[in-house]
Amino acid sequence: MGEVNEALGIGDSFVIDGKEYPAHIATFEDLEKIDKLTEGLFLNGSGIRFNFIRLDKEEDDKKRDDRIKRLFALLKIIFPDTPVASLKKLDRKMMALAVERFLLD
Repeated sequence: MGEVNEALGIGDSFVIDGKEYPAHIATFEDLEKIDKLTEGLFLNGSGIRFNFIRLDKEEDDKKRDDRIKRLFALLKIIFPDTPVASLKKLDRKMMALAVERFLLD
């Protein structure tokens, strides 16, 4: 079972705002949300920063703000026990690592 747990991310934890929090795996209910949340997001390590800037063809901040909200909602699924204030302090590299581990590993 160790390999299955590792593949699912069970037991992974991340230090956020100086405290260790477990990264949860997705429930079936979460999986239904995740597909919609990740649409249009840049989720690889080098691209995650693009979620936070207005892209060339975007005339206002609406799409950017939507990407930020969806990324934050995804982080709340990954770290449901983490206070919102602490999640907001999560740096980009840790965010990318958590999302990549949660969705791709």
